[in-house]
Amino acid sequence: MKRVKQVEESKNLITDALISLLQTYELREITISQITAEAGVGRNTFYRNFENKEDIIHWMFEQIYAEAEEVLQQKKNPRPKDLLLFRFRLIKENPQLTIIAKRREVFDIMHKFRLKKSTSLFQNFLMPKGYKLDFNIGGLFYVTSRWIEEGMKESPEEMVKILSKLFRI
Repeated sequence: MKRVKQVEESKNLITDALISLLQTYELREITISQITAEAGVGRNTFYRNFENKEDIIHWMFEQIYAEAEEVLQQKKNPRPKDLLLFRFRLIKENPQLTIIAKRREVFDIMHKFRLKKSTSLFQNFLMPKGYKLDFNIGGLFYVTSRWIEEGMKESPEEMVKILSKLFRI
């Protein structure tokens, strides 16, 4: 149990370090040495937990998606609006996500990850597959990006209302 906690702590330190560095640098400019120095961990610790920088981003989003699935499973009859509300609350409550979303390279990694993962999450809601699903996920991503860029003025609940009208859910 102690080892599991230590691994989790190391991953969190490394993730926080990458997020901190992304405030100043593009992902391609950041080195593993910078990450380990910022995190206060050794290279061996980094490579025990991650293969590369992109792997950190994947791990972070795995945690987010696991939390989303857990939240949805706790609901008796989850609806698409529940998933949207979770998404906007999560972003509003976690400013580090806005830092990540503003970096183009990270955006591309997130988008590919999201397409893969969102498909499984949205399948729970019997959403259409194929082009329409891709269109909806892409639209959601760009609306979210705009909301972040404009300072998240609308509440998560207001964003759900806006998207409910757009997606007719």
